[in-house]
Amino acid sequence: YNLLRRLLGFPIGLILPPVVLGYLGVEGYGVWALIQALVAYSIILDMGSDAMTKYTAEYKSQENHLKISRIFNTLFVLYLFLFFIFFLAVFICQDWIIDVFIKTDKLPREDISFALVLYTAVFGINMIFKVYSSFLNGLERMDLTNKVEMLSVVNNFIFCIVFLYMGWGIKGLAMASGLSTLMTGCIYVGVCAKVAPYLKLNPLAFNFGIVHEVKKFVTYGALSGIAAMVQFQLAKLIISHFLGLRYLTYYDLGHRLIFAMMGLFSSFAISIMPAASASYVSSGIEKIKEVFQTTFKYIALISIPAFLFTSVMADRIIFVWLGTGYEEAAFVFRFLSIAYLINVLTGPGASILMGIGMIEIPFYGGIANGAISVILSLILVIKFGITGIVISNLTANTITTIYFFYYLQKKLGGSTINILSYLKFPLLTSMLILLILSFIGKYIRSYHVGLLSAAILFPIAYILLAYKNPEYGRMRDFIRRPLFFFTYRG
Repeated sequence: YNLLRRLLGFPIGLILPPVVLGYLGVEGYGVWALIQALVAYSIILDMGSDAMTKYTAEYKSQENHLKISRIFNTLFVLYLFLFFIFFLAVFICQDWIIDVFIKTDKLPREDISFALVLYTAVFGINMIFKVYSSFLNGLERMDLTNKVEMLSVVNNFIFCIVFLYMGWGIKGLAMASGLSTLMTGCIYVGVCAKVAPYLKLNPLAFNFGIVHEVKKFVTYGALSGIAAMVQFQLAKLIISHFLGLRYLTYYDLGHRLIFAMMGLFSSFAISIMPAASASYVSSGIEKIKEVFQTTFKYIALISIPAFLFTSVMADRIIFVWLGTGYEEAAFVFRFLSIAYLINVLTGPGASILMGIGMIEIPFYGGIANGAISVILSLILVIKFGITGIVISNLTANTITTIYFFYYLQKKLGGSTINILSYLKFPLLTSMLILLILSFIGKYIRSYHVGLLSAAILFPIAYILLAYKNPEYGRMRDFIRRPLFFFTYRG
């Protein structure tokens, strides 16, 4: 279900940006992207969703419904308070934000202000309702959370298209997001009431003792949220300030596409955390080692070929998607594919460490990544432009991933050689196939035909070779049983 949600959102994510470009223009699109980047800093409010998931999974095994309800209500009240502070800060500072970061005369100032304030409210409300989705994830009911999120994605897309067609511009995009968020929140409340009747929303159940109990997750969650925003969003603010909204549009188009891909492949690791939490309590560290080895091996198997393919075919993909004039977006897409592949490979280990309470390693890795990225970006952007931003991201991801796997092996035991052995087959096989396809592609003049041919031949050749590899027996079972993904519960 995690995969299905991402598969549904991916094509919608491909369709919406060109539509927005058509209605708002290059600079208007840049304003939309920048507002989203600015208000995405509301993720720093997300201090306790991981705690909600972990402790729900833990207390579920003990049938301690009272403790689950206390944690739920405590985190809900905490999120509500933080959202109020965040919204008030943006509302008061909106003129300063527009003057510093959104320098354009292509859109009316009042429209920009309206969109900024409304998007801030929407992102904050999303964080509040994340308590509900985190609770369901802790019950390992990702089927329900992903069904709700799929509906939300479809609703938002429909509202965006309709409101743009009606001529409401960037205000319409903000209102579309607001409507879909309210609908999603109401659905989450109803689903949780049906699945867990014992879960009652009661703000008076707020308990400072619960805050103390989950303070490790709350503290690390807040700081990790800041680090994540520095890592994934601050570059957009730097580009807008130093290079302008046109270059921000080019960067956002390439970044948006690869970020959606990263979300698609990261979805495989989402369900690991509650499972790891329960397994660690019942079976100890040896079971956790087995979980990591298996999940890392198969995530490497499927993610490496996909990201290498997009990197090699970046120019063709951007041309087919957007047409001519977006070469800078193709450059961003090509090299961020490598940077975010490195990030995806840390997903299984990070989920397992959070599941067993060892959150320090992914936390310090995220802090280091954000610090290295922003320092290098500020140094390189003036001289190298967008290229400097891409170099900064790639460098930061590489350094912090080496750090992450080093300390992961120290915590779990084992050898780094085992990790490298899991990378060998997908890396070498993908590179060989792509080398052959690139040679053949030189004789195909049409970008559309060349990309379509490569998109068909590459997965066929890769899957055939992986199918014959005895190291990936479970993948053979998956292929032999088309309904394996839905029926296998082990």
